[in-house]
Amino acid sequence: MHFFLYIGKVIITTANSKGGVGKSTLAVHLTMWLHQQGENVILVDVDMQQSSSRWIKEAFPQIRVISYQTPDEVLEEVPRLEQEVSVVVADGPAGMAELTRALLMIADLALVPCGPSALDLEASAQAVRVIQQARNVRKNGRPDAIFVVNKLQPHTRLSRELLESSATIGIPVARTAIHFRQVYADAPGQRNVVWDMGYRGTEAAAELNQLFVEVTPYGKTPTADRRGKRQR
Repeated sequence: MHFFLYIGKVIITTANSKGGVGKSTLAVHLTMWLHQQGENVILVDVDMQQSSSRWIKEAFPQIRVISYQTPDEVLEEVPRLEQEVSVVVADGPAGMAELTRALLMIADLALVPCGPSALDLEASAQAVRVIQQARNVRKNGRPDAIFVVNKLQPHTRLSRELLESSATIGIPVARTAIHFRQVYADAPGQRNVVWDMGYRGTEAAAELNQLFVEVTPYGKTPTADRRGKRQR
């Protein structure tokens, strides 16, 4: 069953007050995955480091990317993009400052990735608090929010604690966890995504596809030909 059953134009953002938890990795892979489902998608980069912009411009120049740096730009310009595309994916910044709050005021869905550390959990709890504040202001139940367990290492104490704590975070938890894999760290440097990294990316590609099918209303698997180019 999908967590997210919204029908119509959609804004999806990644949100967490801490850097390094996987926001950009999720945003870039989700954007590419939606493109492969036949969706007209755009990536909005609101992170000061602009890492997802650089990554996707080189990996997928056919996908449109826009960067915004102020809350006013986010609040005024991102909703207008819904007139042009079916899905907007926004890579949120580290920190729960005004830029993040602005994204949560317009988003339909927030993905909250969290790694297995006490600091990651504290940051995620802060993100959930701000999501609830946005819901209180908007009074329409938006944004929906899903907690995504990231960098999972089975049989480690930190990962066990993350899984136990996720049940009390206050938002639904995706059944599909993202495991700690070197291929995720290598993908940005190679300006690629895990679907196009051969056998090294097989397991990562499978779990990302499973996650995106779970948390969105879309759902086919991207494929690659022998030259590494994705096909419909």
